[in-house]
Amino acid sequence: VGHSNAAKRTDIVSTFVGSSISRTRVTRYLRTPARCREAVPKPNLESQGMDKGADAADANGTYERRFPLSLPLYPEPRLVTFEPAVPMDQPLERLVPGTIIELTGHVLSSPKRFHINLVTGSGDIALHISVRFDVGNVVFNTLRNGSWEDEERVESLPVQQGHNFEAMILVEEMGYKVAFNQHHFADFKHRLLYSTVEKLKMDGCVTVHRVEHKPPLGSLLPPMEGPQPMAMANEPTIVYNRHTVPAHAAR
Repeated sequence: VGHSNAAKRTDIVSTFVGSSISRTRVTRYLRTPARCREAVPKPNLESQGMDKGADAADANGTYERRFPLSLPLYPEPRLVTFEPAVPMDQPLERLVPGTIIELTGHVLSSPKRFHINLVTGSGDIALHISVRFDVGNVVFNTLRNGSWEDEERVESLPVQQGHNFEAMILVEEMGYKVAFNQHHFADFKHRLLYSTVEKLKMDGCVTVHRVEHKPPLGSLLPPMEGPQPMAMANEPTIVYNRHTVPAHAAR
């Protein structure tokens, strides 16, 4: 069986597995396992800057490659900022469900507080994250028409003074998911429309190394090749963003 007869489907998924947000590209080939294994070309993952990943096959002849994305498909250079100064005022592309805002930085050795804000065009703060070392908690809130609303608190600190950190904000229909250092930390329901957010602002006792605005992964998927195979079992229990383009779809 040649390559043209091997049905192929590629999915890119953002999943919430346990306490971690992960992004994975899954390529599946539907074929006769023994005869066709070597006939299906395997991607040169090293040349794409990716891990080799894991191979798996089941009894019905579906062969699967699954590996973490180091994201060579995106973002566009205009969506990444390196070494921004603090206080930081960073324009953002329009937020939609599936958007991820990711930043890395370093907490100073004797910090009191630092803040991450998603700011609307009118100057309201849709999402305020205040990491407070002086009291040992993190406060989430919204500023509307110049007035703070009710605080939501988490009585723990997700980062340590004098250490590097990574923060991630995932936009969903109902709210934001916030993670620090690849671990989910809190959820915050929308009080203002996410579509009104235009800027990311940050201030306080940190330095920022990198800011990245990642559009939904599904919008950058390559089209499926060949006939669509049957659905696979054991999919992630929660999928943030997933998209498959049928072979017969209008281009």
